[in-house]
Amino acid sequence: FEWKRFFHNSIDQLPEWAPSLYCRHIMWLRGLDVKDQANILTFEAATLATYLTFFNMAGDNVKTKMSVDPQRYPTFIGTCKDIWASHGVVGFARGSLFKGIYLILGATVAIGIQERLSAIMASFVGR
Repeated sequence: FEWKRFFHNSIDQLPEWAPSLYCRHIMWLRGLDVKDQANILTFEAATLATYLTFFNMAGDNVKTKMSVDPQRYPTFIGTCKDIWASHGVVGFARGSLFKGIYLILGATVAIGIQERLSAIMASFVGR
């Protein structure tokens, strides 16, 4: 799913089912310069997509626990119940918080560099 496209399309037309907090945020963004809107929405899309991706790691977290300590975690269901009881939903994405921050910051810097290089290249062709 392309979060960036979804967010950018919301600037033009909010989905009817959008929650009020999201609507207020989009209304605030509409008051900004178009380039600032794009930068903020790109960052938000990257953040959301990165953290949603880390929940795909839930299976890896379960498998790792079962591999490291098969006596304590002999079954998949039992391992999931233990993770839930100990850490809640965050336990399934445990260890990914700081990795997510690192990836998002890296992507943000890369986007900034790409925009600057695009501006420099455009000046060479007289645009």
